[in-house]
Amino acid sequence: GKRRMSRIIGIGLALALVMGGAAVRAQESVFSGLARLEAETSSITDSRHGVEVTLSLSQGVPYRVYTLDAPPRLVLDFQEVDWQGIGAGDLIAGARVKGL
Repeated sequence: GKRRMSRIIGIGLALALVMGGAAVRAQESVFSGLARLEAETSSITDSRHGVEVTLSLSQGVPYRVYTLDAPPRLVLDFQEVDWQGIGAGDLIAGARVKGL
């Protein structure tokens, strides 16, 4: 319902802010192939009203955010990101998110 969409929009806005920061950092350095996820400053945590996703990338990349049903889930679709060496246990800190 409305509450679920509010959470999804909130997550999308938080993600946009994080990605905006990555884009600024990227402008300060030379673009090089795939963006790297910086696990030490990235997390997926429970928040008061849902889930907070913080992903720090080495450079800005194109992305899409959408939801799917059965089971309900949020999809964060990134292009050109190297996820190698990063697992669910490196990012998830909370009970609401069940997996990546």
